[in-house]
Amino acid sequence: MRLGDFILEEAIIRELRPASKREALAEMVQHFVDAGCLEPGSVESVVDALLAREQIGSTAIGHGVAIPHAKHKDVQRLIGAYAHSSEGIEFDALDGRPVKSIFLILWPDGVIGPHLEAIAQISTLIKRKNWLRRLLTCSERRDIVDLFAEVDRELENAVG
Repeated sequence: MRLGDFILEEAIIRELRPASKREALAEMVQHFVDAGCLEPGSVESVVDALLAREQIGSTAIGHGVAIPHAKHKDVQRLIGAYAHSSEGIEFDALDGRPVKSIFLILWPDGVIGPHLEAIAQISTLIKRKNWLRRLLTCSERRDIVDLFAEVDRELENAVG
């Protein structure tokens, strides 16, 4: 699976400013609405689903990264968003650090599997030398899209 298969360019936020986890998730979900992937009336229930998942355990995996994820009846296919926060957002991370990079993943209710592959893909990339640092230094949405495409090509070449 490639980042470009599920992270929507329209749902990449270069600078996320909300102060709370709920506000950050709501802003990211709104980008799915703006991209035509969700109905406007779905935002609150999707955010509630994401926060219910957070109650099970924080999706902040350390190193300033979180991968909030949830299934929802209004989602038609696996979709993802990326947002960066220079200030960081409290996300109850295991290492206690604020989150600066958020990869949000949604998938249809009743579908099992693709989200696990997406989470694994992101987790693998975070461990790659210098990848997260490069991501954090991207100054424009286009730079982020290009970095995602570059890593997708690298991974395809490594497999093929």
